Amino acid sequence: MTTVLPVELLSLICRFAGRDELKALRLTNHAFAVPATELLFRQIHVSPNSYSFDRAHDVVASQKLSKYVRSLVYHFGMLGDYYAGFDAFKHEYFAARKPGEKRDLSEVTAEVLWCYNCWLEEIDAQRTFELRDEREELQRLCAGLPNLETVKTLLDDIDSLDDPQDYIGKRTGMFAAEDHGEARFAKTFDATVSRSLRDISARSIQWLDLLEMVEALDLNVSHTYGDSFRKANYRNEALEQSQLLDKYYIGLRDASAWHRLEESSLWSRLQRLRFLELGIYNPVNEQAVDEDGYIRDHTNALDVILHASSNLEILKLDFDELPFESHYESMLPISSTICRHFWQNLRELKLEAICVTENVLLEFFRQHTASLKILQLGDVELTQLDDTDQKPNLLRLFRGMKDTLKLTSCTITGNFTNRVDQSWYVDTEVEQAGCFRDQLQNFLCSTRNTETYRDIATWPFLIDVTSSQESHTFHEFDQLCDDSWYWCPELLGADGSEISSETSDIPQFFHHWED
Repeated sequence: MTTVLPVELLSLICRFAGRDELKALRLTNHAFAVPATELLFRQIHVSPNSYSFDRAHDVVASQKLSKYVRSLVYHFGMLGDYYAGFDAFKHEYFAARKPGEKRDLSEVTAEVLWCYNCWLEEIDAQRTFELRDEREELQRLCAGLPNLETVKTLLDDIDSLDDPQDYIGKRTGMFAAEDHGEARFAKTFDATVSRSLRDISARSIQWLDLLEMVEALDLNVSHTYGDSFRKANYRNEALEQSQLLDKYYIGLRDASAWHRLEESSLWSRLQRLRFLELGIYNPVNEQAVDEDGYIRDHTNALDVILHASSNLEILKLDFDELPFESHYESMLPISSTICRHFWQNLRELKLEAICVTENVLLEFFRQHTASLKILQLGDVELTQLDDTDQKPNLLRLFRGMKDTLKLTSCTITGNFTNRVDQSWYVDTEVEQAGCFRDQLQNFLCSTRNTETYRDIATWPFLIDVTSSQESHTFHEFDQLCDDSWYWCPELLGADGSEISSETSDIPQFFHHWED
């Protein structure tokens, strides 16, 4: 019956089918050679597991199947013998309390037993894979995929801020523990050196991945930024006029370094990219002895990669969320690096967890007014370089974004703060009508004149606290350590008076800050 289904319908079926349904479709395909072949094998998934790679190599061995593969997804994450859940299970039900005593399995369900057996199988396969050379396995796999266009890496762990990518969990009934393997994305990217990639998605990777990508180029760090080495896609006047880069240099030592970059395979490969997603968590190593040098190395690596990827149409950069610790200003040079670049064809942008000055961020948006249509912005800290700078203002930022950008779609999430007197948390879960997130997104996407549209400054829960007669100062740790994270210190009326939390037109998920 599936032989008469149109390709579009088969695509929808595959999109919504679960793991068992896909297995059934593959069996049907194997028996009857139905048209689902191309769709089912368009994307293959692997994990650091000998069984997983062996199955992928079976696909590569078949020229009929390997030619359909366009996307490779590498799920990394190790279950580990130490995983608490099944260690307790193993001790409770599978360890004899006394010599010769029978194990009591009366309370163990079939599902739990199945999960435990899958867990044992997964651990065994992971141990076997550790005996292999991971880089060689990836190179061997990618070499057999002639039409590979997209590479994705995902960490299979529990992330309360995102849907879990539980590829390993689906086999074992549980999530994988954190993987401490080194530079898996860099190894995967290196394995695709002979392929023309258009899309790269690397989530939950380490800074080490970026450092290894540029390490072979021998691109040294300097402490002065020379005009003679400035490139065409560095366009941010607000940043160039500041002294931000005095401490953290972002660039290359001499002109020969630029030539090495532009003549390298890395340059040509990144030039072909149209989609780039990097999710780098824990950007600053608290244990680093030479923190300045540590940050400079990371900043330099990111700068090189963004500079080489000059033809991007979609860019997504996620540095997790604003942490409680005060050392987040170490992200300032890294965030500023992003804002120095210019992509002529950039139509979709995602920035999460950045620390930057107000003028630099607005100038970055201004440079991309012509092309940028879709924006995702989350967890933004506005800062100032020194006490002489103008105090950053979130309301002014949002108004500037509205006046500058011509967006068709906008998503605002997370914590926004200037760490002085403004902090709002934009909840992603609340979908009720009139909530702060919807109003702000509609405001930023509205093409109507400010006079005819309800201005952001008229919203009672967005009034700047400095407009009140009695100005408040919110300390750094007080702002970011509220347990609920659903609070808004700017919950003040137009006259500066406090608005009751029982007011009907104020979303109930906002709670007024009380000293």
